[in-house]
Amino acid sequence: MIRLLDRTLSTLEYGRETITGNKLAELVTLLSRAGADWVEIPVEAYRLMGTVPDDVKAILRVHHGEEAAEFPGFDYYISRFGEETGDLRFIHEIQVNDVKEIELLKRFQHFKYICVTGLDDLLLWPYAREMKKLMALFGKNMWFCPENDYHCATALALEWIAQGGRNVGVSFMGLGGYAAFEEVSLGIRIAFRQKSGADLTLLPRILALLSEMAPVKVASNKAVLGSRIFTVESGVHADGLVKNPSVYEPYPPQWVGKERKIVLGKHSGRCSVRIKAKEQGVELSDQKAALLLEKIRNRSIEEKRGVSEAEFLLLLKEVAGHEA
Repeated sequence: MIRLLDRTLSTLEYGRETITGNKLAELVTLLSRAGADWVEIPVEAYRLMGTVPDDVKAILRVHHGEEAAEFPGFDYYISRFGEETGDLRFIHEIQVNDVKEIELLKRFQHFKYICVTGLDDLLLWPYAREMKKLMALFGKNMWFCPENDYHCATALALEWIAQGGRNVGVSFMGLGGYAAFEEVSLGIRIAFRQKSGADLTLLPRILALLSEMAPVKVASNKAVLGSRIFTVESGVHADGLVKNPSVYEPYPPQWVGKERKIVLGKHSGRCSVRIKAKEQGVELSDQKAALLLEKIRNRSIEEKRGVSEAEFLLLLKEVAGHEA
């Protein structure tokens, strides 16, 4: 069973007026429903929230064992410091900056729960062999949380799962330099056919909520979350999507709360024009489709941009007349 530990809350800068307990509670709930098996909550966030929402499995991030004792009731506590207090279950976080340091981890085998972070350069080595070493050292109670200095944390997280690893640390959008929660979640569903019950349609709401609390910027072509990843202009692509969406899309846009959108411009084709006209209830003949396409291309070239919905409707009316 693959388990995701989401660390998004530990990447936020507390002290901002925009970060409130209610927003954090909603964020924790949404992350859990979207597929996070555990949500890491730093003490600062927990103090704002006051309690953990129902049905959310939480791991409290503390600075040391004595601080953990102040907040009983959590299943696990995570810290970079090795001391423990009483019977509290600690996940000991260990930073590993170089693959060569894996051999030195044997001295930590007495810890029952381990979270290994770092290992940015793992893909530069025989990574499958090194991952097996980690599994042999710590077994099923190890969390792997690759960092993203070489922009391959998501790939490392999925490779860890492919090699038999089960516990992975992630964060939404890869905040804080970790593997991206949404990308790993989709990879698990598509490549490993697991976590089909996770509600990924919540991803846009999670993004909107995070944007209220932190200065988050998303590129329009960002994997999974980008605003234009399901936007198509090319006539060939539009035709292919109509006939067989899986040719161009690795997953349906509805999975992640998005819709496919065809836009018009100088690269459009007759298929795109017909689809857009049909959305308005207009069936175009070959002659009218060709004429409308010519007008759209001319307008796009003239304005040096795509044609807006309003402009398309005006051009459609010119060509189709009363039919539009």
